[in-house]
Amino acid sequence: MKKQNLYIYHILSFCILILAAGIPIILHGSPQNDRRLAEATGIDKGDAFYTLAKEAIGQDPEKSLQYAGSGIRFLMAPEWQHRRSLRNVRQLLAKLHHIRGKALLKLSRLEQAMVSQRSALSFLEESDEERLTGLVYIELGKIFFAISDTDTALKYYREGERIFIVLQDDRELAEIHNRIGVLYFHLARYDKALERFLKAVEVFEALGNQKRMANLLNNIGAIHLKIRNNTEAAQYFSRSISIKRKLNDNPGIGRSFNNLASLYLEQRQYDTAL
Repeated sequence: MKKQNLYIYHILSFCILILAAGIPIILHGSPQNDRRLAEATGIDKGDAFYTLAKEAIGQDPEKSLQYAGSGIRFLMAPEWQHRRSLRNVRQLLAKLHHIRGKALLKLSRLEQAMVSQRSALSFLEESDEERLTGLVYIELGKIFFAISDTDTALKYYREGERIFIVLQDDRELAEIHNRIGVLYFHLARYDKALERFLKAVEVFEALGNQKRMANLLNNIGAIHLKIRNNTEAAQYFSRSISIKRKLNDNPGIGRSFNNLASLYLEQRQYDTAL
């Protein structure tokens, strides 16, 4: 028992020394990920942390947060102090703070998400990384929308829109149109919401992104339902359901059918609604 306690004591002491030295604690993932981190050196190790954080963001935001945090701690260690003014190091730190902020938003840790995105912006000062700057503005817009500060959210969305217009990035512009459309829908400014959703549908249709298009058609139907344009609402809900059936998107089909049922109930077509 004493030998076991001594072993634990040595392990804890070792961890304290690592933290004191500013060396990041690397959480174990798959053997392949561990190997990628072990083999990488210098800035490549920081880039490996970013890549792993980006890969994990969709399925496991907690793991993404851990990888991004480890990458930031790695680059903020004392031995990197003289290199943190270098352009590539600052850009990598901006990317790590950006992905960390995205993970925090997914985990509903809004204040921390805001701090991370603003840290990303600070590392992007005097940078030509316009695309990343635009993505940071969009994330800040999403955060402020989540805390119901729609004026500030709209300001950041428009800053992102300005950048992606210059970059002629249609996909990101479509995403911004959708975000601004959702914001206007939330404010019951249905004419402006409809205008944005229609622009987004046009782009996603041209890009062949059926899933995003189906969701937007459902949103457009919801606007027509709100303004009691029931014939148009039914057409858009039906188009959305048709696409979602081809994609086997059962949750999406359920949402569109629910909206369609609401329409029929409003028209007192009870048998059709059922």
